Amino acid sequence: MNKKIIGILSFLPLVYLAIFLSYIFPKLWFTPDNEVNTTILSAFFAIHFLAVVLIFTLIIYYIVKIVKNRDLKYKPLWILAILLIYPILMPYYWLKYIKNE
Repeated sequence: MNKKIIGILSFLPLVYLAIFLSYIFPKLWFTPDNEVNTTILSAFFAIHFLAVVLIFTLIIYYIVKIVKNRDLKYKPLWILAILLIYPILMPYYWLKYIKNE
C-alpha cells in the first residue's frame, strides 16, 4: 500500500479521538434524551463503526510491520504499546520507520 495513504490513515484515529472527545462525547453525554436527534446519532454510530474497523485494520498492519522490521529492538514492547496507545504511536512509527523506507 502507498506510504502516503498509510500515513494519512495513521493520523485519522488521533483526529477522530480529538473530535470525539471535544464534540460528540459531550453532545451525547450532556444532552437530555428527548433532545437527541436520531439522525445525528445514527450517523455517529456509522462513523464510529468505520473508525473502529479502520483502527483494528491499522493495528494489524502495524503489528505485521513491527514483526518484519529487523532493525527494531524490543518488538514485544512495541506491539504492546501499539495496542495500548495506538492514536499516538501509529503516527510516530509511520514518521520514524515507514516514511523513510
